[in-house]
Amino acid sequence: MKNASSSPVRASVRKAACKPFPRQRRPVEGYRVEDVCTPEAFARSPQTVINFYNARRRAAAAAEPNAAHFALADLERATTSKSSLKNVDDLHERAGSSKVLHLHGELNKLRSTVDENEILPWQGRPNLADRDSRGYPLHRTSSRSAKPCR
Repeated sequence: MKNASSSPVRASVRKAACKPFPRQRRPVEGYRVEDVCTPEAFARSPQTVINFYNARRRAAAAAEPNAAHFALADLERATTSKSSLKNVDDLHERAGSSKVLHLHGELNKLRSTVDENEILPWQGRPNLADRDSRGYPLHRTSSRSAKPCR
């Protein structure tokens, strides 16, 4: 990799060993994606959305990085590449990557429902009582658009 470039890397490493962590496009834990992955869903039923993402947090915590995660971490160390991912878990970081852009947000970060720039690192199980610095509810980070988190 001596002559590797500094191009960004977009990757999908799901095929190997991430099977315990299901994709959101299909029903997960009995939830339909459109009922839990939109700002409207959070406004309609915040506890349902929180339960959905807490289930995803448990699945992500139980999953382990696979060979592809480690290969991308090695590529990052050997080049100036950055990884752009649709993943919302932290498996790439646990494999050693540090230059990761999560295009669809992160399960372990919560965003203010009022100030999209207030993002807090989070471990554990968020609930409705959790608030930002101004007392407003928090939700899982997502891209800055109002599109569903897919």
